Amino acid sequence: MSEPDIQATLERMLQLSIDLCRTLLKHNETFYPFASVAIDGDIQCIFNSGGDYREHQIIEQLEDEIWARTHQVQQSLSVLVYSGLMVDDRGHKRDVVVCDVTTQEGEQHQIYYPVNFACANPQIGAPFTSE
Repeated sequence: MSEPDIQATLERMLQLSIDLCRTLLKHNETFYPFASVAIDGDIQCIFNSGGDYREHQIIEQLEDEIWARTHQVQQSLSVLVYSGLMVDDRGHKRDVVVCDVTTQEGEQHQIYYPVNFACANPQIGAPFTSE
């Protein structure tokens, strides 16, 4: 995949992930972590295979599954999605959807989407990164 193709695939993966989060948050104030991988441009979803796990165990399980699917592939991207809580310098808390993005080269980025639960229909805001 060329660089524009990689960027377009990543944008599609992020949009699909946020759309799913929006749907899940309409029914609950949180959701189980999930992931997606793009292998040579083919986007695949990864969900927890079941069991009684804590959130960090599900994230570890998803990381293992991402690695298993992508470690021997020429072109891949992955997005691991989970809910989080950020605290700013003033101590204000903010609900966020966290997207951990990993490229085939091993570059990792975290993208945060703020979530507003003030109304009956949770709103997911514009993404930001934290330095």
